[in-house]
Amino acid sequence: PILFVFALSISAFAQEEAAVEEASTNGLAIGLLMILVGVGAVMLVGLLLNQNETNSEEE
Repeated sequence: PILFVFALSISAFAQEEAAVEEASTNGLAIGLLMILVGVGAVMLVGLLLNQNETNSEEE
């Protein structure tokens, strides 16, 4: 499941990056995208850690 989510995030990132490049090679747009990806990565890691904690508690 983790790999599936990881693959989804990579494909979504690639699509967003392509869309940004088509719209404009503006540094601001790319910087904004990088910030969004960074926030998404942090949230993803947090979710995975929370899942692991709840799983270990249930056992």
